[in-house]
Amino acid sequence: MRNLSLKEGVLIFIATYIIAYGLGLNVIRNVGINNMKEYFNSYTFLAVQSFFSLTLITLTYLAMRRRKIKLGKLLKVSKHNLFLGFGLAVLLLVLEHGVTSVTDRFIGPSETQEIFLKATTTSIKSFFLLFFIGAVIAPVSEEVYFRGYMFGAMRRKLSIGPAAILNGIYFGAAHLDVSSFIAISILGAILAYTYEKKDSLFIVIIAHASLNATAILAAFLGYNF
Repeated sequence: MRNLSLKEGVLIFIATYIIAYGLGLNVIRNVGINNMKEYFNSYTFLAVQSFFSLTLITLTYLAMRRRKIKLGKLLKVSKHNLFLGFGLAVLLLVLEHGVTSVTDRFIGPSETQEIFLKATTTSIKSFFLLFFIGAVIAPVSEEVYFRGYMFGAMRRKLSIGPAAILNGIYFGAAHLDVSSFIAISILGAILAYTYEKKDSLFIVIIAHASLNATAILAAFLGYNF
């Protein structure tokens, strides 16, 4: 999209990070959480993650609205796109499993992700909260921002291939997890490419949500994906 700004997009993410995690650190100090495991095992983490996602999509939506971009036109919700999203999720799940099985040998598994999945799926209540955040709120906010806004801004400067790769790298780096950086970057690039080719944000939201839902459900049931 011609009127999207990379600079504004980056500032949106920085502002979201400062607002959400600034609040989170303040809460952590007040409730006396001493380490990452306690943090991931607390409802504070779920609250901070929810606030982060909601802040991200709110700022992105306001930026799009200011530039007269209608989010509904980017989504293109339909039954056909729903099934395309599920199909893409299956392909991405197989690809992610293959990539992580290789990277885990050289870099090691993601400790942050392991603690996150194990510590927050110890009860039915935490499972449903995590599932709602990870499989609904986060995929919607991240796809609207990373694909809907940032990829659109990158396409102003680059052709589809380089823009998709750059978008994937940015997506991977934003997760701040060295162990899963390669896998997340590849997934992000494919999501960006699919968004461009199918012209539907709804497809990549469904795919992203399905991936997260599978990981959370598998962890809760004791399966190692």
